[in-house]
Amino acid sequence: MNIAIYARVSTEKQEKQETIQSQLGALRNYVVDQKYLLTKEYIDEGYSGELLARPALDNLRDDAKNKLFEAVLIHSPDRLSRKFIYLGLVEEEFKKYNVRMIFLNRPDSKDTPEENLLTGIQGLIAEFEKAKILERTRRGRLHKVKNGIIVGSIPPFGYRYIKNDRDKNIPGHYVIEESEAIIVRLIFDLFVNQKMSIRSIAKELTKRNIPPRQGIHWRTSSLNRIIRNETYTGVTYYNKHASCEAKTHRNNQKYRRTKFTGRKLRPKDQWIPIKLPDDLKLIDKEIFLQSFATKR
Repeated sequence: MNIAIYARVSTEKQEKQETIQSQLGALRNYVVDQKYLLTKEYIDEGYSGELLARPALDNLRDDAKNKLFEAVLIHSPDRLSRKFIYLGLVEEEFKKYNVRMIFLNRPDSKDTPEENLLTGIQGLIAEFEKAKILERTRRGRLHKVKNGIIVGSIPPFGYRYIKNDRDKNIPGHYVIEESEAIIVRLIFDLFVNQKMSIRSIAKELTKRNIPPRQGIHWRTSSLNRIIRNETYTGVTYYNKHASCEAKTHRNNQKYRRTKFTGRKLRPKDQWIPIKLPDDLKLIDKEIFLQSFATKR
């Protein structure tokens, strides 16, 4: 029997050492043991199972329609999709093309109502497990934040994030990045005391050969984020933004490795404040309030 292989490993799985090669090895061994003729391998590496638009999966579906193989071998239903409705859609499509789906975790399954029900149940379980992990992670982060622990590894300009050390019982925290902190203080001085506009500050920093964290030139959007960031006064916030479905795809790209989401600002009464140690304060509260109230 002519057979194809489909494999998918997301970024999260790779971090747990479940690499694409180990998955492919198990699939290839099964093909050899069963004396099947391997027609082609379709591999989506680093793509979320919550997305149906994946390059290798699209090629697999096209080739199934063109009768390039009689069956497709997949490690388990959640490798095909973590969305129950997507799993059913692809399964129905393959049936229309008389292409059999074989799952390595139960290779002897047949096309019966009972087996189809089991496949559906596995798809639902995969979707449920994903939701459970996300909820557990959310609640775990919330617990840390309410105990004054900083969550997230991307610090504001002027700080560096130190990862948690479980062996020493030290949680993740910020430290001052002195070379950047000097620039932060300069930006506030130019804006508040010298009454310069954001655009003029960008030009002044470029003139002084002071680079941003990334790139060469300062953007006005980056400078606006700095002078509006209350972290510099000694308090930072968690839960400031909520994820939302993006209205457009970035760069109109056909394939995305994860769901493309945007962010919107939550009402301030939903923000959770985290007080920083006094030695992490870069700007006096009065200076910040002046900058925040100024539109220039």
